[in-house]
Amino acid sequence: MPFVTFTVRRGLSAADKSRLSEAMLEAQVAAGYHRADRFHRFLEVDQDDLLVDPRFPYYAMDRTDRFMVVEVVISSGRPTGTAATIADEAVRLFGERLHLAPQDILFVFHEVEPNLPRFPAASIRREATGCLSRRSATSSWRQRKSIGRGTSKKRAGRDACLEDNAEMASLAGYAGV
Repeated sequence: MPFVTFTVRRGLSAADKSRLSEAMLEAQVAAGYHRADRFHRFLEVDQDDLLVDPRFPYYAMDRTDRFMVVEVVISSGRPTGTAATIADEAVRLFGERLHLAPQDILFVFHEVEPNLPRFPAASIRREATGCLSRRSATSSWRQRKSIGRGTSKKRAGRDACLEDNAEMASLAGYAGV
């Protein structure tokens, strides 16, 4: 799941934000991400809060006041070239749709471990065993408290289910599940 932050100078229109987001999403899809995987935020800063050299590294033309930083957080372990595909396609689309010059776009990619939690509640409810999807978190908590109070087959089945969920949650980085 790429998480994208556009840092732009104050005053970018809502329409331009929408066009940037749509172009970025298309670049993500070109790199193999799902079309519904859109998590984009825009940070607007004052002119004096985003200071850049006008031509580094040796651009023939100066950067404009439309300069932006595009930070993309992606999971490590993606195929080689994923970041380059996103950046290349985004630069092309930003140029076509918003007339942005390549020197006005700086991409910064951050890779994170793929097992870091992203959507804790949704992840817990979608466990492979399906145990928590059939019970609320409260009833699961009550079941954990009852572990060790008897050994009926029904309780043993619930205990095994809870152990599976706890193990999967632990692997996903959730404590206290």
